[in-house]
Amino acid sequence: MVYIGTREYKYSRMIMSHRIAEDIGELFEMPRKLGVKQKYFQNKKGKPHFDICKKNKQLALELGEKLVNDREIILKFKYMKNVQIFIADDWEGIYINGLLIDEGHHLLWGSKGFLYMLKLAEEHKFTSENVEVVYLTNEQNEWLGDRGNFPKLINEIPE
Repeated sequence: MVYIGTREYKYSRMIMSHRIAEDIGELFEMPRKLGVKQKYFQNKKGKPHFDICKKNKQLALELGEKLVNDREIILKFKYMKNVQIFIADDWEGIYINGLLIDEGHHLLWGSKGFLYMLKLAEEHKFTSENVEVVYLTNEQNEWLGDRGNFPKLINEIPE
């Protein structure tokens, strides 16, 4: 589900609202349909969202996005913590709410890896209940090897 805040604020000559989603793929779907450029995506303090102008807000609402007040937006940000750790042959990628936070060789191995996860959990406010570990298939490992790194958005990883 995608949510648009009722609060409107002035930015330059436009009237804007915040737009968030429970799934990062959904968050990017509507801007593509409306012609909003991906560069307007924001992830300040781990709160992935788009600012949407009044004209596009109306179109998005007509297409089924849900209007919510600011308190609901804040609560959604607070509880939307999906952490996925993708493990390849010798490379890991850590995604929070569908966005790549870090990647590297053996990020999570041994005591350093444990301390690193504790630091991330504190910084991004998630618990072990929010974490899912995903092992890449042989095909995905090949794809990652050819690519050289994990993509910024989780939905770009082939299934």
